[in-house]
Amino acid sequence: MLLSSQDLGAALRAKRRAAGLTQADLAQRAGCRRQTIVAIEAGHSVQSDVLLAAVAALEQGLLLVDANNGLPLGIGILQAVSLAD
Repeated sequence: MLLSSQDLGAALRAKRRAAGLTQADLAQRAGCRRQTIVAIEAGHSVQSDVLLAAVAALEQGLLLVDANNGLPLGIGILQAVSLAD
């Protein structure tokens, strides 16, 4: 589980390198500037849509979980919808 923006940046860097991509390559795929990828990998804050585009460009995804219980966020809403049907 990634608990900080630094952890997320390190994970993104590792995935990018494993894919054989440069920061410029990833930026082009994500539709942002190379400096933005540098910022993400350094653990700096960026807009969520840019972060998600970079993650998607690596054909990866993010799962947000409740820090208190480890359950995926929104599970209560999904259960409520399922019960209402």
